[in-house]
Amino acid sequence: MAAGKPVVASGWSGNLDFMDETSAVLTPVKLIPVTDAQGVYTGNVWANPDLQFAADALAGLIDDPAARAALGARAQAKVNDKLSPSAVSAMVEAALTEHAR
Repeated sequence: MAAGKPVVASGWSGNLDFMDETSAVLTPVKLIPVTDAQGVYTGNVWANPDLQFAADALAGLIDDPAARAALGARAQAKVNDKLSPSAVSAMVEAALTEHAR
């Protein structure tokens, strides 16, 4: 994203802190129970992405250079806005100020 490249990613979890439907193609997910023989993740769910949707999205971006460039530009702008040094330092400062209370 920071390099201006378009992104196809799951529409679930931490990546949504810095990407949305305007800056990436968000692949739908189906939440399924985790199967974990060791029991570490028992009771949790896994986001199983719609692989056909992701493949179709990638094919669409390959076939449409203008859409690919536009999405890459929006992705880069989003990262510059949300993850720039000044934006990150403001988030850290806010967290430290809240923690100090």
